[in-house]
Amino acid sequence: MTASSAQGFRRLFSGLLQSVPHQISENNRHRKWAEFNQAFPTVAEWSVIDVGFGPGGMGKNENYFEKHYLYPNRITALTISEIGDSPSRYPGVNIVKYDGKKIPFADGNFDFLWSNAVVEHVGGGQSQINFLREVDRVADRHFVTTPNRWFPWEVHTRLPLVHYLPKPWFDRIATKAGMGWATGDYMNLMSKKQFEAALLAAGISDYQIITNRFMGIPMDFVAIW
Repeated sequence: MTASSAQGFRRLFSGLLQSVPHQISENNRHRKWAEFNQAFPTVAEWSVIDVGFGPGGMGKNENYFEKHYLYPNRITALTISEIGDSPSRYPGVNIVKYDGKKIPFADGNFDFLWSNAVVEHVGGGQSQINFLREVDRVADRHFVTTPNRWFPWEVHTRLPLVHYLPKPWFDRIATKAGMGWATGDYMNLMSKKQFEAALLAAGISDYQIITNRFMGIPMDFVAIW
């Protein structure tokens, strides 16, 4: 293989590493949106909370809920980041910054709650249980998703298989790959068994789990209750 051929192969491989998980993630967001609408037909009077809004999100698949829900003036969007100019980009949405722990609203304040792929970012173990208790507390209905720990392609870093390793090893590899942002408490992926155990530990027993698959492999889990 010539040097130019090797360079071309590396570019192709790098492009696949970026494009494949992006396309998988985009298709899965559309599927979850359909599942959400089937579970919760839109009601204009309902008050809604999205736990996990990203103020800086500019991509077409970021803040998917705010871009697609028919009544943005009924949405309260929670974020742990600086709000910045997001109110002008999401007119009508009530954007609230909070500490990522205690949701600053009363019990049952909302008709339903949306939280897409957030619980894996709040820390491990007890932090995930506490997060689920909070989302359960503030709303009457819930749609909460998380990626499958054992799906072979990790869609945050877009690296295959590395997340199968013990977390300290994953953190070291991610750091060396220039992805230090994905280390520490940023990502604690769960299997279905771990997700269900966290729900039960949070006092949530009346849930339904939908397993979304890609090529037959469980990709993520949706908890509805």
